[in-house]
Amino acid sequence: MEELHDITVSLITCSPGHEVWANYGHTALRVQYPEQGLDLTFNYGLFSFDTPHFIWRFCTGETDYCVGAFDTRNFLREYKLENRQVTEQVLDLPEQDKENLWNALLVNCQPENRYYRYNFFYDNCATRVRDMIVRNSSSEISYNTPAPYGNLRDVLNFYTEDYSWTGFGISMLLGSETDAPASLREQMFAPEIMQSAFANATVDGHSLVKETNVLCSIEPSVPASHFKAPAPYLVTMALFIAVLLLTGIGARKSRRFWGVDIALNMLLGLMGCVIFFLAAFSSHPCTSPNWLLLFLNPLELVYAVALCFPKWRNSNAALWCSALWLLPVVAAIVVLAIFNVQYMHIALLPLMLALIDRSVFSIISLGKSRKA
Repeated sequence: MEELHDITVSLITCSPGHEVWANYGHTALRVQYPEQGLDLTFNYGLFSFDTPHFIWRFCTGETDYCVGAFDTRNFLREYKLENRQVTEQVLDLPEQDKENLWNALLVNCQPENRYYRYNFFYDNCATRVRDMIVRNSSSEISYNTPAPYGNLRDVLNFYTEDYSWTGFGISMLLGSETDAPASLREQMFAPEIMQSAFANATVDGHSLVKETNVLCSIEPSVPASHFKAPAPYLVTMALFIAVLLLTGIGARKSRRFWGVDIALNMLLGLMGCVIFFLAAFSSHPCTSPNWLLLFLNPLELVYAVALCFPKWRNSNAALWCSALWLLPVVAAIVVLAIFNVQYMHIALLPLMLALIDRSVFSIISLGKSRKA
């Protein structure tokens, strides 16, 4: 392997962007070798939408990312265009450790080694960089920083606070493991958390970071006007109010309005199908167990399809099935709200109330039909 002298290794942290895959920021590793005129940034966050079966592989958690080395000026140009801050932390490592790291990066960039199976929490652009530094360090790194959040869910909620629909979707798809206590190391999947941990870290009794530089700053700008979708809870609350009004009209006019049940169960069933698929078949972390399946499950989709046939929906069996949906909703309230085994997004509450409303209406209708 090549012997190096006076090389500089830096941790690069990029602030969050507006795209879904950029909401949590980005991490890279910069190596400067002036003697050879090299200034390279190693990026472990490369992927391509043109990869065969990309959507399917992404859904099943089988997405492959790869590492690539770029001229640092070209790497920074993209973040300047996106108006994102890029911070450099120059690491105070022994020369031998830096040489080992450089050689390991060169090996990692070989075509046969550059691809890896991406895992959002445990093997991403940030954790890959951290692990490369740790594996090639001759001394143990002490981070001296408490975990900033209680669990992984708290980290996700913080970074999606301004992206309500992204946060809503993620909150549904990730199960109870996301709510378990998480260590600082586990929370380092978020680049800014890793940046903060490195800022306070020590190795062999001295600070791991000897210098911090801002390579790109966020320029103040007037945000362009654009349509902003209403928050999820406003949409689901409007849906609940509409269901409540139609149920009231139906009660006064002795009409079932089966279309309401079809639409509501179709919506909840489709949501349940996605949750069930991820929980049962996906390799994505923390998708199972997901207790939302108690009231968001594929059976509601089957029920919605059955209601499309007049002969079946006019039978007592349809009323009984509708009434029985009250049981899983009550179970979900007990498990999620009372025992608090899993976080439930506030936008799901109106959907639960809508299902309760239709179930109670079915019970009342069933009682009247039996008396008649």
